[in-house]
Amino acid sequence: PSAGPGDAEHLVASFGALVTACKSAQAAASAAELSAARQYAAADRLDKAVHASRARIDSLEAQVSRQEAELDRRSKALSGAMHREAQREATLRRREREIERMQ
Repeated sequence: PSAGPGDAEHLVASFGALVTACKSAQAAASAAELSAARQYAAADRLDKAVHASRARIDSLEAQVSRQEAELDRRSKALSGAMHREAQREATLRRREREIERMQ
């Protein structure tokens, strides 16, 4: 059985369709690869942003902790000063009463 001209044309057409399909698949694979690379880069940027945010949060928490310690220290100092002032006033009132009794 010899191949006729119709068979050859059909073979060429099939081969052409196969080449077109391969090129189309290659283009789709390249597009998918590019998309994956972009998504990876976006994920990497997001990961870096999350790390930076966590570092900033840690820094702010440390700053708040230092400020709370300073506020606590100042509060205790003020409380002590108020206590000493109250004692001084009580002593002065006692002395005033003693002086009044002596007169």
